[in-house]
Amino acid sequence: MSIRARFDTESEHVDLVQPNDGYQYATILATLVAPLSRGNITLTSTDTQDLPIINIPALQSPTDQQVTVASYKRVRQACASSFMQKIIIGDEYYPGASVQTDAQILEAIKGTLQAVWHASSICKMGLSADSMAVVDSHARVYGVKGVRVVDASAFPSLPPGHPRSTIYALAEKIADLIKNGQSYSGSGPHQEQSHTTIDSREFGIPSTPTYTSLHNTWTIFTSCQPGQ
Repeated sequence: MSIRARFDTESEHVDLVQPNDGYQYATILATLVAPLSRGNITLTSTDTQDLPIINIPALQSPTDQQVTVASYKRVRQACASSFMQKIIIGDEYYPGASVQTDAQILEAIKGTLQAVWHASSICKMGLSADSMAVVDSHARVYGVKGVRVVDASAFPSLPPGHPRSTIYALAEKIADLIKNGQSYSGSGPHQEQSHTTIDSREFGIPSTPTYTSLHNTWTIFTSCQPGQ
């Protein structure tokens, strides 16, 4: 929601919902940190240069809708506090005081919804019996030899907070498993010479070697938002 307010300092960069009327406007955001709505990614071909189809059904879950509407109402309560009233001028600018019912609030939210970067769970960790699971508890990709996914992609769901520390913890855990010799054969030190191969029976695409190595170590990749 956007409000008109007095500030002690002026910003040169205005990226808010505000009219050009000489006043400064502030937008207060509420973030859904552990959404239950689930999207999907569909490969369009076997060519890695072809972009996939990404489906993001935001606020599809009734629980997400309820939490988001409640968060919006909480923001309004904060704006109505005696402290905020000292700097707020006039009424709420967007979406406005006329938006009151849960249905109206939800529609307003859908019209201004934006992501806050932390995409996750596209290669979820799970049991082999789970058709949606991509990696096992050691982050090893089902049906593929020599490949692990060690970043937020492997999360079954997004944790309720900033994911960086959880990504670090996952990377440390899998790194320890690899250093201690937890290979595909089970246990013990190993020196592996193999092709990284996709199982065409499971994935329906050509089983073509893509990488060959002789190694005692693995490389762990983690993905974090810079500066956060």
